[in-house]
Amino acid sequence: MFSFDEISFMKHLVFALVGCLAFAESEAQTQQPIFKDKADSTEYFGLFQKISKVYGVMGTTNEKQRDSLAAVAKYWIERQERLREKVVGYRWVYSPSHPQLNEALEQNRDSVTAITLTKLAELPPELFQFKNLTKLELIDCRISKLPRKLSRLKKLEHVAVFTDRSGKRIKLATNKTVKTLVIGSNRLPRHYRAFKALHRLDLSRNNLADFPNIKGCKKLKELSLRENLLTLENLNARSTILEVLELQKNKIRQVPSAIAQFPNLKRLVFNYNPIESVSDKMSMLQRLEQVGFYSNQLSQVPVALYSLASLKEIDLYYNQIERLDARASQWKKLEVLYLSNNKLISLPDNLGELTNLRELYVHNNRLSALPESLSLLTNLKILRVNSNYLTVLPGIEKLEKLENIDLSNNQLHTFSLDVFKFPKLKIISLLGNQWDEDTKQEIKKQATALEKKEVTVLFN
Repeated sequence: MFSFDEISFMKHLVFALVGCLAFAESEAQTQQPIFKDKADSTEYFGLFQKISKVYGVMGTTNEKQRDSLAAVAKYWIERQERLREKVVGYRWVYSPSHPQLNEALEQNRDSVTAITLTKLAELPPELFQFKNLTKLELIDCRISKLPRKLSRLKKLEHVAVFTDRSGKRIKLATNKTVKTLVIGSNRLPRHYRAFKALHRLDLSRNNLADFPNIKGCKKLKELSLRENLLTLENLNARSTILEVLELQKNKIRQVPSAIAQFPNLKRLVFNYNPIESVSDKMSMLQRLEQVGFYSNQLSQVPVALYSLASLKEIDLYYNQIERLDARASQWKKLEVLYLSNNKLISLPDNLGELTNLRELYVHNNRLSALPESLSLLTNLKILRVNSNYLTVLPGIEKLEKLENIDLSNNQLHTFSLDVFKFPKLKIISLLGNQWDEDTKQEIKKQATALEKKEVTVLFN
């Protein structure tokens, strides 16, 4: 067994490793630091290798050996942390997601559906032997044009191009099979209309400052522009078929009226932007089902949202919102409402009109009361109201479909014990309240019984 100090040291090792390579969400991407001085870069990655080696053997050593390793590694970690102060930026590095060509050639051609090509100047003839290929990935290649002969691969639907080394802007020849195109390069195509079947375009992490030219992309349903430099200040694009637009982690401060140029959007994500205001024209997105303003700078719920009766999920986590307007009752189709980590002081009295609501998250706010109509939300499965100032819970005993309940860190003295009889209950947190003695004893009794039914009761 590891001691407390050893566990703490192991955590520092993990943080050191993660600090060297920040892992991305997909496509085998990692983010590596860039140093102005090459010597600092060499030393930094050398330390990474040493720390990795210590991390790998730590669990197989005895106590004395761990003490010795810890003393050495502590110095390496501290040195690495000092070097991190010299980081001037980061670059994306891509590892193959699929077998490379030489590996694929050793397999039955008909069984290969995905291939990665690396550091090539052109598409090799052997590639076209794989008639069932559906995915092609190009990493560090010098291919400035995705040529017309790609159409020979009749089943090819997904193409990814990362860190193009040609030195030229990527060009796209006519193609009628590719449905998904992912590009990570500083030389993006001028337009994408040559890919006639294009359904999803992912241009994330390209330092884009201007919205891409999607004119002529007649089948484009999904556009991902995450982690760029977009502001949307001069947005001049239009698509009547686009359904998904992902704009997480950009530089957007205002959602402009031009957002109405995408009238068929069903999912729109602005998470992690410094957005302070939203144009009323957003109310024209009458097919919108999911919208995300997670970790923005909104002081109120955008007025336009109240007009969107089609919404099924709204994410307003981590803003500065104080009130939810009574017009929220217009969200008749709403199933999930995220309002946690704001400054809410009240919820509207007609909240109970949201009868399709399945999940309600309002924790970490300033609520001292919940509306009486809460009892009408009979389809609720998740209710998180923890870390508020609640003293009572009106009608909670009527919410029999609840599975996950968090009432922790409020000012509750008692509540309806019928909650413990809910047939689908899986977890309930009651921590950090001032329960009266009778309630406390009953909670202990119920907790013991529910544990036998694999229901988790958190209580102190």
